[in-house]
Amino acid sequence: MYASIVKQKVRAVFADLSRQDPEAMLGTLAPSFTYRFLGDTALGGTRTSQATMREWWARVFRLFPGATFTVKDVVVDGWPWSTNVATRVTLEAPNAGGAPYSNEFLQLMHLRFGKATRIVTIEDSQRLQAKLDEMAAAGVAEAGAAPIEDEAPAVFDRT
Repeated sequence: MYASIVKQKVRAVFADLSRQDPEAMLGTLAPSFTYRFLGDTALGGTRTSQATMREWWARVFRLFPGATFTVKDVVVDGWPWSTNVATRVTLEAPNAGGAPYSNEFLQLMHLRFGKATRIVTIEDSQRLQAKLDEMAAAGVAEAGAAPIEDEAPAVFDRT
């Protein structure tokens, strides 16, 4: 039963993101969290604050307007006080720099009583970098910008 509730919540958050509304996702974050998007791109880096996450999502939606997220798989393991979630999601953005973009990513999350303490997003970084390079060459400066991130913790929290 608990796993079903978590799966439903994950799907609902991605549905909100498909409407370019990050507020539900931001509401799932614990007071102390770490969000890592792997790769050395304009979307890469580590975020640990609500303000930086909000700024990061704004960049995602500027670079990939009309992006839709389709959850393909959700796996939930654990109890409410320590839950691990793995998702496989496709991203489709019809107007990314004037041309369509699609990719697939995995997201690994740790929840404590329904709040995310750790999220790691692993996307096909070669495909993402190629698209960002194309956009930067076409004059989209933000596509080549430094990551939006908070100061990274010395050690990645595994709790």
